[in-house]
Amino acid sequence: MSVIGLGLMGSALAQAFLMEGSRTTVWNRTPDKAETLAAQGAVAAGTVAEAIAASPLIVICVLDDVAVQKILGPGRPLRTRRFFSCRNLRSSSLLAAHAAMAPLPQKRLPITER
Repeated sequence: MSVIGLGLMGSALAQAFLMEGSRTTVWNRTPDKAETLAAQGAVAAGTVAEAIAASPLIVICVLDDVAVQKILGPGRPLRTRRFFSCRNLRSSSLLAAHAAMAPLPQKRLPITER
C-alpha cells in the first residue's frame, strides 16, 4: 500500500494501514510529513515514483484534480497500478472529478450522481 499526500486524511489512512499490519509506503511533497509515519513503521519514499513503484495499490490524498494530474503526470509507471483518489469534492464536481481521472489506466467503478 502506498499513500501519496499526507495531510489529515492521508496521514490517518496511512496510520490505519500500519495498524492493520500492512506494509505502507508514504510520500508527500513536503518530506517532513513522512517522518512521523516512518517512525511508526512506514517506508518514506524519496520520490513519488518510488512510492508508486513500491505497491500495486496507491491511495492519493491531495486537494484537487490539478494536484492529482501534477503528481501523476506523464512518464509515471502507472499501467500496473490501481489508484484510489481521495480529494475534496463539491457535490457538483463528482462527474468532473471522475472524468479527470479517465486518462489513468485503471479499472473504475461506475458512479451515479445523486
